[in-house]
Amino acid sequence: MVDTAEQVYISSLSLLKMLKHGRAGVPMEVMGLMLGEFIDDYTVRVVDVFAMPQSGTGVSV
Repeated sequence: MVDTAEQVYISSLSLLKMLKHGRAGVPMEVMGLMLGEFIDDYTVRVVDVFAMPQSGTGVSV
């Protein structure tokens, strides 16, 4: 059996920014972008994240 599990490496600063953005958006949903690169077919490295300046409506689409 071939191992096709994917791995994502997230920098410490990116993780802190995601957690801060997520906590600020409670109880609405939050949206953002992750900036990174593909290391190989099964590995992604996230080096920075950006919060989207939109406010959620609480309505699912």
